[in-house]
Amino acid sequence: MNYFLYILLIFIFSCQEIQENIESLPYDFLISEGWINFEDGNLDVSEDLFLDVLDYEESMVPYYSAAYLGLGWTKLYQAKSLSGSPINDFNSIYDLRIDAINYFNLILEECGSQNGYNQCENLQIPNDLMYDAYAGLAYTNSLMATYQDFYYGEEQYYCSISSQRYSTLFDCENNCIEYACNLDTSINYYSLSDCEDNCQEDGGLCELRDSCSNTFLSLTEASLEYSGYLLDNNPSYYFIYDSDNINANSMHILRAQLYIDMNDYSAAQDEISQVGFSSYDITFTVEDSFDNPYNSYNRYIHVGFEGNNNSKYYFPMNTDAYYDCSYSCLDFNQDICGTMNGCEWVVGEEISPEEGEFVDENNNGFYDEGEELLIEFGDCMGGEYTSSVIDCDSDCSNGECSFSYYLSNITRSFTPLLPCLDLLEDGVDLDNQEIVQCLESFPTHTLEYKFAIQFPSSILEGYSCSINDGDILNIYNTETECELSCIGGQCGLVDFDYANCQSQTDLEFIEGVGCVDGYMYLMEEFENNVCLENNYRIVNINQSQSSILLSSSFGSCISN
Repeated sequence: MNYFLYILLIFIFSCQEIQENIESLPYDFLISEGWINFEDGNLDVSEDLFLDVLDYEESMVPYYSAAYLGLGWTKLYQAKSLSGSPINDFNSIYDLRIDAINYFNLILEECGSQNGYNQCENLQIPNDLMYDAYAGLAYTNSLMATYQDFYYGEEQYYCSISSQRYSTLFDCENNCIEYACNLDTSINYYSLSDCEDNCQEDGGLCELRDSCSNTFLSLTEASLEYSGYLLDNNPSYYFIYDSDNINANSMHILRAQLYIDMNDYSAAQDEISQVGFSSYDITFTVEDSFDNPYNSYNRYIHVGFEGNNNSKYYFPMNTDAYYDCSYSCLDFNQDICGTMNGCEWVVGEEISPEEGEFVDENNNGFYDEGEELLIEFGDCMGGEYTSSVIDCDSDCSNGECSFSYYLSNITRSFTPLLPCLDLLEDGVDLDNQEIVQCLESFPTHTLEYKFAIQFPSSILEGYSCSINDGDILNIYNTETECELSCIGGQCGLVDFDYANCQSQTDLEFIEGVGCVDGYMYLMEEFENNVCLENNYRIVNINQSQSSILLSSSFGSCISN
């Protein structure tokens, strides 16, 4: 009997414990299952699970905001799925986004903050949930602004009195007016006479009010405010249920697009510069053997991602000249021979005389039939040796230096997911259109590049008087300036010399060329295009590669 009683007690307490767990499970279970289905793309199931939470009494849940958040994002993604279908229902998409923004706003209400940005009065609501709510509000408001812009076109000003839209603020304010009595502002009158008839009898005053608002700006500004607060408080934010698409980077890009819509391109570029996508280092090396007049000019690479929207730029490369050191081994004695590459000291005994040659009795060397010394007992043997060195003058004291080739290189970082990011980090100033192109570019991992040599296209000319003071040549920018100073002489066109170029301009003076005021690029050309696509060399950047080394020859398909 005692044994059975003991089992019965265990069973009773166990049931009580199970019952308590069952009562505490639904809230967490429904929220968890709702997000699991959200991630799996089962949005209708996800919606039902989050809605089930709202059926519970307040005493049974810590807060409803977790369900509101799930419903808000579910509605957003349902609208997204409809917009991607070939036949979409514009009104249904709009209604879903309105539902989403309403659910997100319910979170702010339950949070209890005055403006949505302060600490929640309901301390049970975690910060991470609020960050997800601000992200949702940022996206929803921006989408609604796009909807307003698309659906109503230029009719951006909205009159809350008549629910009419106008293309200009002036039209709206002239048609959207109301009067209210200061004794009871809840009653609106559409004419001053109606207001005075009902207000002055009681000794009140009529006040003119208008209810015009720029719907596009208000929605855009709301999106900027929510996203700005989110990034200020959580710079590394990511939405845990879709971190690839909703994160700090996407927020910065969203803000950049909003600023472009507001024609604030400077702010848009600032947002782009804060994006933190992974970059890849590529080192380009190119060999060329151009001789004069090109060998004194800079080498460049013309590089950028494929596509018309991805601008390419010329970037200067670091260039070193290499020279050949040539010498004959026969010119050196035994002491020097051993220090010279390609030369070997050979004693006479190791050398077999050819027909008609003989070795003297003292074994001093080889002689021909006329007894002329051909090779001494020991000699520095070997053919003419050539060595490529950078500092040829110091390393080739026993030979002759001659130019061989130029080797140019540059290392740059590239960001496939946002092609202009590497340009901004390099200090390139983008114009408004290039900023727009940057955000509208399709991500690509294919890089296009060609090499070029920069050389002068024009030199600076001025005017000089035929009468000059001694050896000093005064050059004037205009003929008028010259004539005013050239009394008794004649003014004529001359090229700026080194002294005048240095003192009067910021231009570069190149010996034998002049004061250069313009450059052009000599692009590499190929006999055939077998190594090119779209007239460029290409390289595909793989995500597994942190750095890439590329070697090429100017105008040749040879490349690694």
